Amino acid sequence: MEKNMTGCSSNEEPLFVFSAGGKAYSLPVAEVIRVEALSEREIFPLPFGGTEGIRGLFNCHGEAVALADFPGQRASGKEERLTVVILKHRRAPVGIAVDQVFPSVCLSEWQGGPLTEAESLFTAKVC
Repeated sequence: MEKNMTGCSSNEEPLFVFSAGGKAYSLPVAEVIRVEALSEREIFPLPFGGTEGIRGLFNCHGEAVALADFPGQRASGKEERLTVVILKHRRAPVGIAVDQVFPSVCLSEWQGGPLTEAESLFTAKVC
């Protein structure tokens, strides 16, 4: 079987795996633009309380990007670094705050283990 640069067979996409809000998620690596570290100071809250699930906006190389939270996540209010995954989403990129990023895997090689609760991001209500 022929494999591509990611180690997956040529007819399957590698999965980007991460945890957020106490659950594990996966999505196609091709949907990920980049992973950034942000401080709470770099996030600008939306006026009038914003929208549920949206923490605010941040500047990503000159472009305003919405930062979404998963259910169960809350802004700590502390000065700490956040890991943010920036994804392709319809017309504009969207950032999601994540707890941890795991090594990418191929769907055919998924063995379960600590990520048995993985769900596709596209079935989550956030995006």
